[in-house]
Amino acid sequence: MLSFPKQSKERRAIIGLLRNKAHFTEFLSGNKRPIYGNSKPDTEHYPCIHCKGLYSKKYLARHSRKCIANTDASTSKGFKHVSASQTLIACSLDKNATLQKLRIREEVFNIMKADEISLTAKTDVLICHFGENYLKKHKRKQMNVVCSNKIRELARLLIEFRQTTNNQESQLIDILDPSKFDICIECAKRIGGYNAEEKTYKAPSLSAHIGTSLKQVCEVLIRLLLKKDPSIKCEDSEKKLKEVKRFRELIMSQWTTEISSMAFKDLNEKKWNKPVILPLTKDILKLKDYVSEVANKAIAHLNTEPNDKKQFKFLVEATLVLTILYNRKRIGDVQYTLLQTYLQNFSSINQEECMNALTESEKVLTKHYKRVVTGGKGSRAVVILFPQSIQNYINRIIEIRNSTQIVPDNNGYLFAYPDTAHWARGDVALRKFAKQANLEYPNEITSNKLRKQIATVMQILSLNKEESEQFARFMGHTEKTHNEFYKLPEDVYQTAKISKLLILMDKGVGHKFKGKSLNEIDIDPQCELAETDNESDNNGDEQDITNVLTSNNFKKLKTSNRAVSKDVFTAANPSYSPPSPDEGAFSQGTIESTDALTPISSKKVSTTKAEKTNKSSGRTPWTEEQTSVVRQHFRSHIKHKKAPKKQECQELIDKHPRLLHNKDWVRVKTYVYNVYRDK
Repeated sequence: MLSFPKQSKERRAIIGLLRNKAHFTEFLSGNKRPIYGNSKPDTEHYPCIHCKGLYSKKYLARHSRKCIANTDASTSKGFKHVSASQTLIACSLDKNATLQKLRIREEVFNIMKADEISLTAKTDVLICHFGENYLKKHKRKQMNVVCSNKIRELARLLIEFRQTTNNQESQLIDILDPSKFDICIECAKRIGGYNAEEKTYKAPSLSAHIGTSLKQVCEVLIRLLLKKDPSIKCEDSEKKLKEVKRFRELIMSQWTTEISSMAFKDLNEKKWNKPVILPLTKDILKLKDYVSEVANKAIAHLNTEPNDKKQFKFLVEATLVLTILYNRKRIGDVQYTLLQTYLQNFSSINQEECMNALTESEKVLTKHYKRVVTGGKGSRAVVILFPQSIQNYINRIIEIRNSTQIVPDNNGYLFAYPDTAHWARGDVALRKFAKQANLEYPNEITSNKLRKQIATVMQILSLNKEESEQFARFMGHTEKTHNEFYKLPEDVYQTAKISKLLILMDKGVGHKFKGKSLNEIDIDPQCELAETDNESDNNGDEQDITNVLTSNNFKKLKTSNRAVSKDVFTAANPSYSPPSPDEGAFSQGTIESTDALTPISSKKVSTTKAEKTNKSSGRTPWTEEQTSVVRQHFRSHIKHKKAPKKQECQELIDKHPRLLHNKDWVRVKTYVYNVYRDK
């Protein structure tokens, strides 16, 4: 500073940097003096990572681009300035410079959302060590997001613990004390949204998984205490070591009882009440056509303007969605595929023995499809098949990448976004195209439901064990997982399959189907419908009887070969005195069954009255002429106790259109079934 003249621009700039550094030191101790922006007490201020001046959250990004201490003003697009500022605060508070040695600072901190939870996670040394330990077990870049979520969960627990104990200086190491176990349980329940009255959780899996993370934190802390790591501040390490071990034992023995058991029960109950709706086939086909059209338009535009980043992005997203739709893969299994992996061509189909074992159509398919093996969930080898149409799209993408600078050289993903080092997000692209395609159920087009749909359809086919195992491996899971989670919808299976078993037991004819599976057992659904329809008729007739008996004009009603006792009639009409037997109303304590409605008097009811539809049941009673024609026509069926088919019933109705104008084929079949059943 002294080498520059007084009042010079350079000298003032250096003085400003010194002043910012002093203000930043005060800021770390709790005092803040913002340089620019709203200076109200409730306004958040963050230090610039270059000059350490304090600026408001909204102004920080704008200042960073013109900061005099920023030697690289061309900050990459999408850079999170506030998150980087929080990382600066965390590293400045770390007196032992522990964070400078950890991978988590570079790989995780800068992708985290800038809020109180992230700042808490970054400033707690034990949480950072936990995240570092998690990164050591994984090599893929996308696991950084998972690590971020895990350390944020622990930070939420710590924030809740601070509010409960009213101590804002508490650290995660303070929770790992057997005397604080009950408080830890209450905090874990609160962040999961536990309702004590209804015994339900808003986020049951969150509270349950916190126990697993705490157990791992205990193991990390034990290792650090044994190594006497300087980043862990502890007066009596031996005493703390015993406390942590006992706390871990409490988690292993009591966490399931206190939280996990009730949380998973609540989670399972929510799954029961949530209907499983699979994507419609017509929606999938419509989406495929729409996305293909988007890809073709993008290619046509890129042929004239290869540097159009917007159209290139459309082409990448469309190709990604088509690959997911075709293979029914997890989104992560496809979107993280590397360009180098796709360009490799390791195959065994050139072996003569293998080719001879294939059919002619299968030999053609091996030439039409490109097989790529990539890393999937749990580091499993996942196979992706690319048909010729999708290969054409990918080849065009590769040509544009090689001839232009749309995609940076450090982006090694096959489905890469322009001007970034990131991959295209399949979930975002799938939702966007499903919404634009005007589908009937766009919200059901998800990766998980597409996988469940194809796995469900595969169970309809008769695959042997080897074929089923190969299909499960192609889907990226074990055969056990396939059989347990990717099965026929339970509502369909139980209604269609199990109901057949219940019908056989109800009829007492289970012994007739000895040695057969449910798929081999077939019943006549029309007979069951006829029986159900007959029971409905009987219920309606009984209601009609009650209505008739309580009316002023007593009538005799056909009741499908049922008799109504005289006691019932008398109870319904206490003032009624029975007529003499020659009147035909009662005979031996029952109402005689007739084929038509007839008044007790000698007068006949007209046919039009008899054919009038009953308002309570919605059906018309059978006339004597109708029953006679039906019995005569189906006398053979009645004799052999065989229900007529739909076509046979319809032929009778067509033969007597005027007589049976108020009957359909189900009513005719029901009547025949009732006649031979009651014999």
